[in-house]
Amino acid sequence: MKTKKKYIISLLIALILYIVLLFTPMPYSWSVFFNRPTPILFLLVFGLYALSFQIKGFWGWALGLWITIFFFAFALSYLWQSGYSDNR
Repeated sequence: MKTKKKYIISLLIALILYIVLLFTPMPYSWSVFFNRPTPILFLLVFGLYALSFQIKGFWGWALGLWITIFFFAFALSYLWQSGYSDNR
């Protein structure tokens, strides 16, 4: 039962992090960096995920979840702030 509680708390932390990142105004230069594919971004994401997969158990899972939420929120924040649309 303690293990389930840790996972639920981790999910709540990830959700709160996601909401805070989406509704906090980010500088354009930060959010555009996370939305455009660059070698530096690839190495950063690859390194962080490799680190999270090396950690066993709950903390590895939680770190992978938080990294995913962080990068997804930054990319979405850029799209919302810039008004970018792919409609043709």
